[in-house]
Amino acid sequence: MNNITTMTVFEHQRLTARDFAWTTDFDWLLSEELTVFTIKRKQGQWQLKVGHYIGIILLPSGSMLEILPKPIQIDDESASSTDHSLEQTRRWVHNMLAALSPSSISSKNFGHISTYVAPISDYVPPAKPPLSEWLIAQFVQYLSQYRPSSRYQLQTRNDTVMQGKLIIKEQLKRNRHQPHKFVCEISQLNQEIIANRLIKSALILLAPLLDQQVWALLPWQAITALNHQERRQLEAVYQQAKYQLTSQPLSLHQRRGAEQLLDLAYWLLKQSNIEAGHGINVQPVSAPKMRLCVLLDMNQMFEQWASISIAATLKTIDSDYQPLYQAQSIWLSDDTGQTQLSMRPDLLILHHKSPLSTSTQTNYSHVIDIKWKSLTPAGAITSSDAYQLSSYAQAYQAEHVWLVYPVLNSRRPVALKPQGNMALSQPSASPRKLWLMPFNVLEGTLNLNT
Repeated sequence: MNNITTMTVFEHQRLTARDFAWTTDFDWLLSEELTVFTIKRKQGQWQLKVGHYIGIILLPSGSMLEILPKPIQIDDESASSTDHSLEQTRRWVHNMLAALSPSSISSKNFGHISTYVAPISDYVPPAKPPLSEWLIAQFVQYLSQYRPSSRYQLQTRNDTVMQGKLIIKEQLKRNRHQPHKFVCEISQLNQEIIANRLIKSALILLAPLLDQQVWALLPWQAITALNHQERRQLEAVYQQAKYQLTSQPLSLHQRRGAEQLLDLAYWLLKQSNIEAGHGINVQPVSAPKMRLCVLLDMNQMFEQWASISIAATLKTIDSDYQPLYQAQSIWLSDDTGQTQLSMRPDLLILHHKSPLSTSTQTNYSHVIDIKWKSLTPAGAITSSDAYQLSSYAQAYQAEHVWLVYPVLNSRRPVALKPQGNMALSQPSASPRKLWLMPFNVLEGTLNLNT
């Protein structure tokens, strides 16, 4: 892997030109107006405020910008700074990326990734690498297990040697005055299939991160990458490439590996399809060069990661628990039956043997809201979060109502108990348990000890 300079920043951090080794990188980020940044003018200088995203951006200078999650607050102010170490953050981010599964839940931004990435424990270096190195390691791992597919394609040649099928009509038309040549149609193996070309395009994106000697030895050199028009129609090209793979003479294992590599290549290209910026001093060009740029919504990723882990944990407790991800329900309607307000909790858990179940309503055992936010000190909660939990409790009549949030330690769950008149308004026959549930990002699991 190339010795590429990595500049690491964090969610919500403010950046100025002085933070960059090359001010041209800062100017380029300003001009691109990427979603991850908010542009501000303060005290006579431009600032870029990082949003709720993590990821990597290959800068024009050749250095890599790595964006990591914001530090998670801890209760003990005297705790060692290693609690927020760079290596520790990369460790749990790697594990989060590897745990996410597109087959489990849908995602607006993350798309397909964990189907074809390995847990960080399978990565050889003991130190946790930047996201860019980890990502290239996953891609190369699958690339090494797959060679470019070939298929027979008809080609027409006008040559002095007759091979294949003689095309009489074309022969009379083109070779009337050169009878020593023959227009023939031959069938030859060709690697220029759309699946190979899509993978090659992703490989070009990652080329700056690859060791040049490794790059030179890869069997993809002669394959043509996607052109600008094909990149603009990437979804259609991807579907065509998937269909092509089904006709290739591959074993089940080979086909699975090829599909995983193709999916990862498509995801990288789709993420990096920033092409031209939207504002400041951007010169329009006919075919802009794609640049490696992977930006992932941290709110969505934490929500998905926690949802998968919680559902798996509850399944081990009781196999009758059934998770529903982002299920929408009507909460309020008017006299005509017109929906006025709907609810969409991050995670609902069905349980047909719930002690609060009745024959007239769906049996929800848990309704769970997941927030990528720190709750420090333990038990701190905003009024809006409290109102949301109370509304969930009333709407779903679930036995357990949880607000899940990230921690770095073994903090215990906190029960929320209504007081005074609020407590009396809750029917004793239908007790609702509202909890602040810590999710340990280092372990990837809930801290369930109550």
